[in-house]
Amino acid sequence: MTNSALFRQMDDLEGNLSMAQRLRIREQVIQEGANFERYVELLQRELNGEPLND
Repeated sequence: MTNSALFRQMDDLEGNLSMAQRLRIREQVIQEGANFERYVELLQRELNGEPLND
């Protein structure tokens, strides 16, 4: 997936989550030292009600 596609997906996903949810996910990504793709993956998991940790 291209960066622009990831950004569009991120915008769509973030629009459906609360600020608290987005901040919790960002915190996890920082703690993991993860990349942008992981952030988008976690946004999707949160929307699907899936656990954020593998």
